[in-house]
Amino acid sequence: MSTSKTTFKEFYHAVVDSGQCCGCGSCVAVCPLSALSYLYDETLPVLVGKCTDCGVCFKACPRYNFNAEEVEKMLFNRIRGEGEAFGVYQNILAARSRLPDVLKVCQDGGLVSSLLIWALENKVIDAAVVAGFNPERWDAKPIFVRTRDEVLASAGTRYTYSPNNLLLREAGANNIKVAFVGTGCEVEAVRKMQYNKLRKSVGTVVFTIGLMCHESYTVSGLIDKKVRGELGIEPNQISKMNIKGKIIIETKDGRVAEIGLRDARQYVRKGCFYCGDFSAEFADISAGGAGAQGWTISVVRTELGKSVLESAEKSGYVEVEPIAKHKTSYDTVVKLSSIQRNRRAKALSGGLNI
Repeated sequence: MSTSKTTFKEFYHAVVDSGQCCGCGSCVAVCPLSALSYLYDETLPVLVGKCTDCGVCFKACPRYNFNAEEVEKMLFNRIRGEGEAFGVYQNILAARSRLPDVLKVCQDGGLVSSLLIWALENKVIDAAVVAGFNPERWDAKPIFVRTRDEVLASAGTRYTYSPNNLLLREAGANNIKVAFVGTGCEVEAVRKMQYNKLRKSVGTVVFTIGLMCHESYTVSGLIDKKVRGELGIEPNQISKMNIKGKIIIETKDGRVAEIGLRDARQYVRKGCFYCGDFSAEFADISAGGAGAQGWTISVVRTELGKSVLESAEKSGYVEVEPIAKHKTSYDTVVKLSSIQRNRRAKALSGGLNI
């Protein structure tokens, strides 16, 4: 992952000006001079101070010279084989929470919330980095959660972007042991920082949970223009939003509205078209709905991920069953992983209308 002979101006042009920036905020988190800030509405970094071209931001950016094979060797001691259509993994299964309070608020099977609660209550971590939630706008911002109630309050998916990596600076500075929850691009940034030994930012990350993600949407587009403007639904009246072949919006008064994915495409964040990682291939555990009903499809990738899931299961926080009972979901993970990689290749070649 060479970063030699590149200035910040060249880096910024290659990643941000080109539209490839995923908006994770890692460059902001690692800048030793605090010369970068984050624009939440645009989900982009911006230079606000004097840059000395130290190159630290290059070492954190998942969209700049990210070498998947080098990271795989670091993480798995091997590179993926031909049959691993969604990255290196040990096992894929379906999981579901056994905690009634989680099942009341979860997106699918409640696996992620249950793993975080287990880790907090068993002192494995001090906090988890997750996407916080503003119900007045239905937007997301990164927060630390330290208690069961805080995990429950943050449960569910927003489909608008949260730059969770921004909190890594604070976690490192205060020696907060964290579980990091993020999309594939955000986990890639964590791994690149680990590869480049940026311990001040990632030295306190205990384990990572990757969220399966095809794309995320702008608040101004999907929420303000489509949901509020066209459907007449105020964001604070939404009880749940889910994607199962289409965007399904449930309101607190029992209404259900749907948005076709083709219609919603105009509100996709530009950087998402350059992402080739649907299933968060570098996480310890990857999790997502993938068409399942009431279950979370879980990809166990590392020994650490295996230990976390097995410990939570043995402690009664989650239950699991073989992926054979969810073959359609398995096929969905394979299909969407292929679509995402192909879309990235087309975007990079200029063959995709963005």
